[in-house]
Amino acid sequence: MSVPCTDDYLQAGGPDREWMDQFRRNAARLRIPVSGMMELTRRCNLECVHCYQKGLRDCELPADLAVTTIGELAEAGTLFLTLTGGEPLMHPDFGAIYLAARKRGLIVSVFTNGTLVSTEHLRLWRRFPPRLVEISLYGAVAETHDAVTGQEGSFDRALAAVRRLLDCGVSIGLKTVILRRNLAEVPAIGRMAAALGVPFRVDPLVFAHHQWSRGDVSRLRAAARDAVGIELADQDRRRQWRVHAAQAAKTDQRRLYRCGAGITGFFIDARGWLAPCALAVHRAVPLRETGFAEAWCQLQGLQEIPSPASYPCNDCPWKPWCSGCPALSWCELGDETRPVPYACEIARARAELLEDRESCMMESAPGLREVQVK
Repeated sequence: MSVPCTDDYLQAGGPDREWMDQFRRNAARLRIPVSGMMELTRRCNLECVHCYQKGLRDCELPADLAVTTIGELAEAGTLFLTLTGGEPLMHPDFGAIYLAARKRGLIVSVFTNGTLVSTEHLRLWRRFPPRLVEISLYGAVAETHDAVTGQEGSFDRALAAVRRLLDCGVSIGLKTVILRRNLAEVPAIGRMAAALGVPFRVDPLVFAHHQWSRGDVSRLRAAARDAVGIELADQDRRRQWRVHAAQAAKTDQRRLYRCGAGITGFFIDARGWLAPCALAVHRAVPLRETGFAEAWCQLQGLQEIPSPASYPCNDCPWKPWCSGCPALSWCELGDETRPVPYACEIARARAELLEDRESCMMESAPGLREVQVK
């Protein structure tokens, strides 16, 4: 399973990047929970091969707690909220929760598999537009997608939802995770997104959960260099990683957690617990007893945890290109200080492939190197 970072919305490119960088720094300095995710349910109508929550499908966020918390998020300064799952559209009170967030002024996105989008959802989103409805697509053809989701017809229903959403003027995006099964089709999914004029997000890092996963996730993973080659074929993705690498070089290497989790980003799970991010659920605190403000204060010490002197990531040359983190290590290995080997392979492949691409550019553009260093 792949999970986006909660501070992804604070990344910007082009002319807005300098402004957004300053905004992010100010939000971090004041520890404002600018962006987060709310897991409405762990129930899902699909059985995706890479899902790590197959044994946890009986958990659902109470609607009253969701609505109350949304009000507290608005008071705390939250701008961006993503409603996710499981499949969030399976929550019986999805509409009421979504509407509560929009009416409090939050910029709302929805992560969905697309198969349950109804006329009622279209009516709701047309009147109160989301920032984005992001639909997972795991193949360019039905055979591949349906094999990944475990449900025949899911590909056709997802594409039907895409067309209906676009016809209604709802902003959508497509995303996929790179698997051995769909590796060859990911470029074609990207071309589908381009033809539709919608953004496309791809993640090469499928991971397991040491407590909940069933089976060996390595059988699902594509070879790291193949996966990264697909990922970095996208120009925007290459730019994002160069920006990330430059920022990572400036982070405090003495800290174990070096991201925005628990500083500007958060995750609320279907139990009603607040975590720094979707992976760091082992550090979650309950919301019902305390409310968001107090629970947020309880997460404050996360970024003060020092990295052990023996922490192998401290001096790793591939660290700036790495998707790995202590929370991912805990999820997969049960230990925050043990690197996930596949994440290491992905990071090294990114660094090497970007270096190779830049070398080719230098060779094909005489004088470019001199211009860049002046």
